[in-house]
Amino acid sequence: VYTDLDGKYLVTLPKPGSYTVSTPSVFGGFQLAWPSGGSYSVGLTLVNPENLSADFSYVASTGVAVFNFAGTAAAGGVELRWQTYVSTGTPVPAFHIYRSTDGVTWTPLTADGGPVGPLTFDGDFQGFAFTDTSAERGATYLYRLVDAQMPDTIYGPFTVTVPNKTMRVFLPLVRR
Repeated sequence: VYTDLDGKYLVTLPKPGSYTVSTPSVFGGFQLAWPSGGSYSVGLTLVNPENLSADFSYVASTGVAVFNFAGTAAAGGVELRWQTYVSTGTPVPAFHIYRSTDGVTWTPLTADGGPVGPLTFDGDFQGFAFTDTSAERGATYLYRLVDAQMPDTIYGPFTVTVPNKTMRVFLPLVRR
């Protein structure tokens, strides 16, 4: 599946027929704006094996976009890092962090310490970090961020697999 500059998707499939093309209602903090049901019916024929009618539009309704969410093994847990882009006039967010193993039950990780604010600023971009001290090595978790000022605004889920081991580097001292 490919998209053009206007956000329309090119769907090419090997066999003619009727297909349903769908997308999630929320992806990475962006809200699906169109189509309202989140899917299109696409018909392909031998004469017309391509169809550019599927137009999925996502918007960052809050003026905040979350990207580069990643987790790495660290001393004492897993370190989560992410960045945000905040459009002009939008307050810089702070987040509560939740973790799940099944995508249904979510455990708050920041309840006692309050929301996580940005560590770095670069114009409209901010950098965040948080260490999940209760993450188990070798486990796969889903994380989501909840905007502390707008609790109905949820970003994620983001999948992180915690490595079994922390890498250690040993550099011997060589003297002459």
